[in-house]
This record gives sequence, structure tokens and C-alpha cells, in this order.
Amino acid sequence: MAAVVLCMDVSLTMNNSFKVITMFVQRQVFAENKNEIALVLFGTDGTDNPLSGDDQYQHITVHRHLMLRKFDLLEDIESKIEPVSQQAHFLDTLIMSIDVIQHETIGKKFEKRHIEIFTDFSSQFSKSQLDIIMHSLKKCDISLQFLPFSVGKEDGSGDRGGGNFHLGGHGPSFPLKGIAEQQKGLEIVRMVMIFLEGEDGLDEIYSCSESLRKLCVFKKIERHSIHWPYLLTIVYCLNDDDETKVLKKGFHYERDTPFFKVDEEQVKYKSEGSASVLGFCKSSQVQRKFFMGNQVLKVFAARDDEAAAVAFSSLIHVLDELDMVAIVHYAYDKRANPQVRVAFPHIKHNHECLVYVQLPFMEDLQQYMFLSLKNSKNYLNAVDALIDSMSLVKKDEKTDILEDLFPTTQIPYSLFQKLFQCLLHRALHFWEPLPPIQQRIWNMLNPPTEVTVKCQIPFSKIKILFLLIEAKKKDQVNTEKGGGAHFRVSSLAEGSVTSAGSVNPAENFHVLVKQKNANFEEASDQLINHIKQFLVTNEIPSFTKSVDRIRAFQEEAVKFSDQCFNNFLKKVEIKQLNHFWEIVVQDGITLITKEEASGRSVTAEEAKNFLAPKEKPNEDTAAIFEEGGDVDDLLDMI
Repeated sequence: MAAVVLCMDVSLTMNNSFKVITMFVQRQVFAENKNEIALVLFGTDGTDNPLSGDDQYQHITVHRHLMLRKFDLLEDIESKIEPVSQQAHFLDTLIMSIDVIQHETIGKKFEKRHIEIFTDFSSQFSKSQLDIIMHSLKKCDISLQFLPFSVGKEDGSGDRGGGNFHLGGHGPSFPLKGIAEQQKGLEIVRMVMIFLEGEDGLDEIYSCSESLRKLCVFKKIERHSIHWPYLLTIVYCLNDDDETKVLKKGFHYERDTPFFKVDEEQVKYKSEGSASVLGFCKSSQVQRKFFMGNQVLKVFAARDDEAAAVAFSSLIHVLDELDMVAIVHYAYDKRANPQVRVAFPHIKHNHECLVYVQLPFMEDLQQYMFLSLKNSKNYLNAVDALIDSMSLVKKDEKTDILEDLFPTTQIPYSLFQKLFQCLLHRALHFWEPLPPIQQRIWNMLNPPTEVTVKCQIPFSKIKILFLLIEAKKKDQVNTEKGGGAHFRVSSLAEGSVTSAGSVNPAENFHVLVKQKNANFEEASDQLINHIKQFLVTNEIPSFTKSVDRIRAFQEEAVKFSDQCFNNFLKKVEIKQLNHFWEIVVQDGITLITKEEASGRSVTAEEAKNFLAPKEKPNEDTAAIFEEGGDVDDLLDMI
């Protein structure tokens, strides 16, 4: 918990300070702490501070007193605070900031008191109270940071291309404006920082470009363990009003066998938290493709046990000399699932340890068969050249020191950066759509330019050697000549269709008539025989299935031979069964007309009259039923 006072110069030459202070406050808003921030403006048109009077501490405004940082402070900096033409002494502002901290931290417990000053030292000031200021800062244990800004035209980086003014050879360099006030101001800053923190204090002075680079990334979320000063007591209360149903556990195949607590405990895998060595093997036997898990553990020897440290070090060096690894059974605690891990020796000039990497169980492995590439020297050389060109480490030939071209530890988590950016934008500009991810984040995630350039030639060789040919899509599985209207997946298992079977005669009929050299009359005779077999049962379900077969017959007859279907339907109409013919009439199955199949003589009117009820039934048919005729007689007549 810290008390921070931001001193902001709002003169016309301080346009960049608005951007820097906004980024500073953004980091504070999203930080998970209880820091309180005050904002003191100097160079304002008006004066609003408790020390003003007798022409002293003029044009200084305490815009915000110490309080928790919120989005309203960002809104004020963005919209309400504007550059003005007035000037104020930055030393007077420093005195005002000390006064704010002294009076507004009374009764509060702050671990740190801090002042940030954003100025370009363009105003006149007096060093008469400098000693008092330095001793007050030391006495109140207030840390200090200066962010000097350049004056004149900026090139976008915050630094100017003129001469440079160095603070005693330490810290950053700043532009020389040719104005005596700025030189005096920088010299005073040097004196104050050395007095407070020695030569290291010069590291707390940042240029504009350096400030933008450090503040452009939102601070990551910090988690600290907090001491709990109270005794935690867990009490279980019985709620008699709870009417929740209690489900009794039991075995799956026997309802009468209860599932006891003892059985449940025996089913569970019991293992205390431990890491025990199962055995050793050559490191070449543990292939990198088997590495899994979401973390890598480094295991060090206990600090207070010298004997264990010596034994542990011996194990590490033996594994390293023999090029072997240890296979470890690892369990975090008795509630965690056991794991199999491999322990690699890891030896550096300042430390040594074992590196644990999780290995898969047999059930975790899935074997896929791929055609292997032919082993060729050209292939190996091309891949080796590509790997060498993609190296993210550069070795200095003079000092033999490895330089990291892509420092991953300095790259922010892009998900957090995008989240904070959207939250901030929604808080300040809720009516506007969310912005795209910032270019600086993309620049951080992009590979180094040096590596990208080196990869071009090896990549071109890889493309030539390993040609990628687009595979053509296979034709959709279907019948030999027909469309896919009657295609079923089950037909693949049935094999080729040679006759209209009893299981799916209608579908078999569709397939038969669409095959090459198909004989429509033969296929239709097979279908008619199946229709007769269904009519023999003299049952409604059989009649319904027969109607489906007749519909399939009619559909294909339109394309091949409508006369064959019309003759069949006329015979059925003459030798009709009452219930069956009623179903045929209701479904509207009638003769094929010349509109459906050109060149035929049956008109639409004749087809309609064909289904109309007849006044006098056929005498032969009536005699058959009077004499006790049955369906077999009808089928024989058909």
C-alpha cells in the first residue's frame, strides 16, 4: 500500500506528459493493490492549494487529494486538463507534494510514500530552499522519480537530436535546449537524487521515450500471500429442514447389493504426496514427442541439509556423465492423480537441479500410421539449415557471450493486454466499438527481423524439396449412373444389387433400373411378385407397404415404360380388394398420363375418372366373393 503524488506540468511544452501520465495511471488502476494517488498540477491559470498566499506557490492546483485510483482520474486527465501558457516553479510543486503526503497520510498506514514529477524544467526557480526540501524528503522517507521531457519538435520517440546533457556520466541523457533554466533544473535533479539514494538515484530519472517504453505494457496481476491473524474454526450445522433426496449408491448390475463406504475407499487410488524414483534409462530412450503436461518443475536440494545436498549433487553429476535420466513416480498430494515424470540433470555455473517433465501413460498414446519420407541427404541438410537459421540465440564472437534475440521473459501476456485495453476503452468511450489490438503488442510477438531474413533462403529450399500437392476430392460414393436421391450408407455394406430382395424391394428396384444394361420389364416383374406376397396376408400394414412399392413402380415407369405400370394398375382395379383399393384411391395413385410421359394416350381426365367409384361392381369379382373366394383367387386372375 503506497501513497503516490503525481506532479504534472501543464504548460504548453508538456504535451507528451499527458500521454505518459495517462499510461502511468492506467497501470495503477488495473493493479490489484490499494495505492492512493493524488494529482498536483503546476502551471495552471488558477491557484488552488493550502500554501498559497503573498505571491507564493502561485499557479499550483491540488486537482485530486489522496484517494483510491479510479477511472474518473483517467477521464479528468483525458478531457478536463488542458495545456495552458502559465508557468510555476517545480521546486514549489515539490514542497506542495510533500505537504500533501504529510497531512493526508496521518492516521493511515502506508508502506511507501512516493512522488512523481513530470516537467521539462522550462520555468524559473530558486535554490534557496533546496536543502530544506532534500532533508524533508529524507526525514519523511519519500522516494522520488523525475521524468524530464524535451522541448520543441519531437520525433516521436521523445528525444531531440541536438546535443546531450549527461548527469555525471550516470543515467539517461537529455536534450540540451540552450536555456539556462533547464540546465540548472537538471543539475538540481542530480543533486537531489544523489543526496537521497546515492549514485543509484540517477537510475530513477527517465527520458520520455524510456518512460513510454516501460509504461506501454499493463502491469501483470500480482498475488501475495496475506497473513491471517485469526484462528479458523470450521463448524458443521445440521439443518433439519433440508428435505433433499439422498441417493443411495449401489452396484450397476445388482440392485440388492449396497455400495458400502469400505468398497468406495478400496476403489480409490491411495498415494501420499511423494516423488520416488522407479528406475533409470538412457536419455535417448525418452523422446521429446512424449513430453506432456502444462509445467516443468525444477527440484533443488534442501537448503538446511548439507548431507542431502551432497548426495543430490552426486546423483545429478552421475546422470549427466552417463547421459541417463531418472523415471519418477510423482504425486503432489494424496488427493492428486499420480503421474510418471522424467528427471533430467540440469547443471549451470551457479546452480544445479533436476528438471521434471511429465510423461504419458499407455492410454494417453494414440498411434497413427504415416508414410515415412525417404531418407535423403538433401532433405537432412535443408532441415538442418532451416533450424540453424531460426536460432533465437546469437553468440558474440569477441566475448563468447550468448545474446537472446527474443527475450520471452520481457514479452507481456497478450491476453491480459487486450483485456485491459478493452476495459479501459469501455470505461472512457463506452459508445465506441472496441479497438483492435495495439501495434506495439504485435511488434513484441513478431519474430526478430534478423531471424526472419535469415530464414528466407532455407524456406525456399524446403518448398522446392518438399512439394505440397493438393489432393483432389474423391467422387461421392453413389450408384453407377444414378443420382444420390435413393443412396443409403447401409447400401455400401449390402454390396452390389442384382435383384429386388424381400428386405428393401423398392430401393433395390430403384437401383436395378439405373444400372447399365438394365431390363425394366424383368425388374418390374420382380417388384410385382413382392407386391403379390404382401397382398396375400390381407392385413392393413401389408397393404400400406404394398402401396409404397406401387409408388416406386410408378416413379420409375414414368422414365422407362408407363404402359407396363398402367396395365398392372388396371388389373389391380378390376380384381380389387375393398380395403386395399381404398388405400390406393386415398393416396391418389392413378394411371400415368401423357402430361407425365409424352406420347401416351391417357389424358388427365381419364386418370381422374379411373379412381372414381364404380356404380356396378364387376360381376365376376362379386361371384368370387359370394362363393367364398379369397385373395389367392384374385392374385391368380392378375
